[in-house]
Parts: sequence; C-alpha cells; structure tokens
Amino acid sequence: MATIVKRGCDVYDVDTDEGLHHFIKTMDLKIDIGPFEAKNYKQDYFDYVILDQIIEYMLDPMETLSEIEKVLKPNGVLVLSTPNVFGWGLKVLDKLVYHISSPSFFQQITTICR
Repeated sequence: MATIVKRGCDVYDVDTDEGLHHFIKTMDLKIDIGPFEAKNYKQDYFDYVILDQIIEYMLDPMETLSEIEKVLKPNGVLVLSTPNVFGWGLKVLDKLVYHISSPSFFQQITTICR
C-alpha cells in the first residue's frame, strides 16, 4: 500500500480490525474501521477496489460486490483474490505453507497512478 501512495494515489482502507488503525496511519492512508458501506464514499469515485483474500469471510459477498459497483468509476477495476487450497504452493511446499497477507484486506484507490 505504501508503494501505491508513493506513486501519487489516494488510498483508502476499510478494515474491521481496530488494531490496524495505528499501523495504517503511519503509512498516511485514510482508514475506516468497520464494514464497508458505499454510502461513506462518493459514487463513481474509485479507479480501483482491491479485495485481498477477504471475500471468503463475508456474510453476503454479493451485497458487498453490489456496494462496490456504486463507488467504482464506470471503467474502474475490481481486483479480487482468494486463497487456492489446491494451488501449486501447497503441492510444492506441503506443510511449510502458511498464510501471509497484507495488513489490511480492503483497499480502494483513486487517482490514476503514474
């Protein structure tokens, strides 16, 4: 995320983990603690929305995706990742594999990066 900020982008973070608040603030990001709600953002505002291995935890992922559609610009991009338990990492590394993730799961970015 810090790399994206250095490229001149405005980065907004949404997370339910209040413990991340102080860490995220050190990276000069805007953070909302709690569930994502489109009403907290301007319509058609974000160039990118990133869901980094979080959709599998959502109670209603279709509702969240519908809300994301409201805040994405018409040609905006949703970047979504989810773990693959049958992926090559598990096959190659077997029990040595453990989950590594960014400190925050839900990021929204506006301003096309240079």
